[in-house]
Amino acid sequence: MPLAEPCISAITDSTEAGSPCPPSTAPPAAAPRTDDEVCACLLITAWTLHTGRQLRQAPVEELSQQELLDFWADPAWERL
Repeated sequence: MPLAEPCISAITDSTEAGSPCPPSTAPPAAAPRTDDEVCACLLITAWTLHTGRQLRQAPVEELSQQELLDFWADPAWERL
């Protein structure tokens, strides 16, 4: 029997029996292609996990200067 895609069991309660995973409503993320894109992805993900902040779902070129400043601001400096 082939292995199904891994799922969180709570999510599978709403799916048909035998269905591997519910279909995602989010568009699939494009895989980073260059070393710079991989590095940016890792840095943004790490900072999101560290601060709880998220960037708007848009290409970096479309983000405003203020959005980028708010995202990358160091929370330690905000407490001063």
